[in-house]
This record gives sequence, structure tokens and C-alpha cells, in this order.
Amino acid sequence: MNSRLRTLMRVAAVGTMVLLADATQAATITIGGGTPNASPDNTVTTWARSDQPAKNESDGIIFPGQLGNGHTLRGFIAFDLSAIPVGQVITSVTVVLYGDKVDTSSANDAGTLNLLDASVQPFTNDLTWETYDGTNAWTAVGGDFTGTLSSIVGIRSTDTVTDSAHTFASTTALIAAVQAAYDSSTDVRFGLDFDVNSAARNLVRFRGAQGNSDGTIAPSITIDYVPIPEPASVILLTMGGLCLIKGRRIN
Repeated sequence: MNSRLRTLMRVAAVGTMVLLADATQAATITIGGGTPNASPDNTVTTWARSDQPAKNESDGIIFPGQLGNGHTLRGFIAFDLSAIPVGQVITSVTVVLYGDKVDTSSANDAGTLNLLDASVQPFTNDLTWETYDGTNAWTAVGGDFTGTLSSIVGIRSTDTVTDSAHTFASTTALIAAVQAAYDSSTDVRFGLDFDVNSAARNLVRFRGAQGNSDGTIAPSITIDYVPIPEPASVILLTMGGLCLIKGRRIN
């Protein structure tokens, strides 16, 4: 192996070390949870009926499902992402809801709880505890939601006992939605839909962001992220790869 190739491979090693150093800066943040009505929850929740385009005012509870009279309920959750440092790449996202109580009037049929993309929802207030003053409305009955980002399959009303945790797993679609909101410097917005193959009343009740006086926990989002690699690091890694390829050819 000639001296020039040795030098290039040393440069490649340095580049790899730089990227490994960047990887050690990976971080995790949880927004929400804890006790309601206090920072750092930074969570907003509400719900809407399929027969009422205007949003409803309850922020202490969200209960997606159907009423058994042909009307459905959907939930809405928003999280403030401003605590995440600039220049990050989102690598994993999970969302957790906590049970409020069992809806004893429900038929208790199993269904799928879907976390939906609500980025199109006309939400203009800032994320404070006084959010949702009744001035904003859904433009479509049941809420303005698009694609499914993550789902919990087989959930029933009897599963939502007080403070029971229900987790939406990280998916490519969920990560992309959070990254898009983060890149746009806006809050991330989700819809909640309980899909059950039954015409009977079936509601799943979860804790909202505020309005609870008993110290119970609010919805939360946990985000893993890493810094965007420096351009020099990317160049060094590329050079390292080329050197390794060249070295193999020489050998």
C-alpha cells in the first residue's frame, strides 16, 4: 500500500470519528405527560362531532368513537415542538394516551384507534392553557384529518381504565409528519379516530391536556432526534468509502 493511499485512509478514519461524535449527540425529548395545568406539558386537546363542524370545548377529555345514533366523535391533539433545538433529524416518535375511565354505556366492541394527520386543521391559536376559545371551527364535520400515521389494534372501552397507557408506535409516516411540522416551525397536530365494525355505542375515553383537577396525566409525545451531519463530515465519509473501495481493488 503506497503512502498516498495510507493518507487517504487516515482521512477516512477521521471522517468516521467525526460522524460517530455526531451520533453521540442523539437526544430524546418528551412533551406532555406529567400533571395537567402546568408546564412543561405544552399539549392541547379537544374533540369534534361528525354532525357539528364547530369544535367542542372540552379540553380535559378526549373520547373518539361512535354514539350509537349515527354520529361519531373524533379527537384532536397538538404538541408544541419549539423545545427541540434547530437543525435536527427526527429518528423516532411515539405518542401515548392515558385512559380517563371506562365508558360503561359502550357495547365494548374491539376496534382500531387511529392516529391521523391533522396538519390541515385550521388551528391558529398558540399552545397555551387558554387555547381553544371557540373562535375557530373545523372546516369539515368530524374534523379535518387526512392519512393514518399509526394505529392501536384491538382496543376496547374497558381498556381505558384510569391512567392506563396506550402507545402509538413509531412509523415512517409518523416520523415524517413530525419532521414536517418541525421543519415548518409549527406545532404538530394529530387526529384520533376509533374505527369499530359495529353500529352500537362504542367510545374510548382518554385524559385531555387540561381541565383535570385530580393530578392525572395528559397525552405525551416522545421524540428521538440527531443533529444534521456537518457537510465536512459527509465529505469525509464519502472519501472514506472511496478509499476503502480503492484499497480493495489494489489488494
